Amino acid sequence: NGFFPSEPETFEPVRIRRGKRLTKEAIYERLANGTMVMNDAGATFPAVTPLVHAFLDAFQLPIGVNVYVTHPTRTVSVPMHTDRQDVVVVQTSGTKHWLVYPPVVEMPGEHQERGKSGDVIAPDEVGPVLINATLHPGDAIYVPRGFVHATSSGKSAGGTSADDEEVSVSLTVGIQTESMSLTWDKVLLCGLFLQGDPPT
Repeated sequence: NGFFPSEPETFEPVRIRRGKRLTKEAIYERLANGTMVMNDAGATFPAVTPLVHAFLDAFQLPIGVNVYVTHPTRTVSVPMHTDRQDVVVVQTSGTKHWLVYPPVVEMPGEHQERGKSGDVIAPDEVGPVLINATLHPGDAIYVPRGFVHATSSGKSAGGTSADDEEVSVSLTVGIQTESMSLTWDKVLLCGLFLQGDPPT
């Protein structure tokens, strides 16, 4: 399980010094500089487990749940990026503003995600905005695999409700549709790994 702040401009993890006590004050200090991400929350927080089971029953595919915690003043929560799985995001506290664009890579597979690991998606690479919306507690959004998306706090997007003043907490349910398909690129990757020559 990962629990780390994410650099908002690059989506890269920021290291926390070992031995530093994780207090409420330390968390708020970190939140002012980036988004906290808790990977595999279903394995850590019993309250999330029923959500994982519900998605497993519905889709019969591997499911992962990550928790994103963002300070209400963050202009960028996560930059423009894509995922290689379908995601359903449920807002549980505060607000989060979403911008969703068409894919830059249709149905991305292994090593085809964009906007991560040093890659930056330039604004002129994306098409018109498909969704421009702020999620409030209880709202949900579905982002298909490969669709470019970026988030910010609802307050930074102009929100003025009481929810916009709260720390934003959302659950991202990843439905691992791509990882379960046996495709030629997967067969080729397996061959590379068997030869001891994994792709970089």
